Amino acid sequence: MTPAELERMRQLVAQAMEDGALGLSTSLQYVPDRFASTAEIVELAKVAARYGGVYFTHQRSESGQIFESLEEVVSIAEQAVIPAEIWHLKTAYKANHGKMPEVLRRIEAARARGVDVTANQYPYNRASNGLDACLPLWVREGGLDKMLARLKDPSQRDRIRAEMADGTITAWENQWYGAGGAAGVMLSSVLNPELRKYEGMTLAQIGRAMGRDPRDAAMDLVIADRGESSVIISIMDEADVEAGLKHP
Repeated sequence: MTPAELERMRQLVAQAMEDGALGLSTSLQYVPDRFASTAEIVELAKVAARYGGVYFTHQRSESGQIFESLEEVVSIAEQAVIPAEIWHLKTAYKANHGKMPEVLRRIEAARARGVDVTANQYPYNRASNGLDACLPLWVREGGLDKMLARLKDPSQRDRIRAEMADGTITAWENQWYGAGGAAGVMLSSVLNPELRKYEGMTLAQIGRAMGRDPRDAAMDLVIADRGESSVIISIMDEADVEAGLKHP
């Protein structure tokens, strides 16, 4: 981002606050927010802070890098001198189950030293998202048309299938793998009426119905529904959900 672009963004935040906005919000797990740097967010949060605003955020990571992600939230709040609210706090994917008590401890430690950071969560162990969020980050970069072009390229599909099944990736939140694969991803809604026969089915079931690898079925659905399909994914542990809900 150039200095001129950053200044323009500062002006937009100021205008939004003057028009009645509650603060600055980011969804750093998703495109395009994923590409925003911590330093850029701090500068924009400083503007919101001048108007008494709050920094609301979907963390950059809810899984393998959740502790680093928490540190980023706290750092933004400290540097911008602004209250921070974390959206639907969770420790996602099986490898991270059981980490909620440590997440809560770190939030309390930040609060104890004067950082105004809070969090909210939903009371169930499933999450809802766009089906395209199950695809690698690089596939989604650049907008809808570029994403669809990549999905239609057979050579790109080979790479996409491989990355969706790779549990070692840390550059993006691998929701497909984290949900346990196709059986943990259920298609909840579509925009294209021709696809409604698949609503309520897991991608494992859809793959069988199509006679396709479930990962190819997912890509086909994203293309046919132009990225509008939504899914429910199985990614949280009940004990972690309860730990968060019981915390004051």
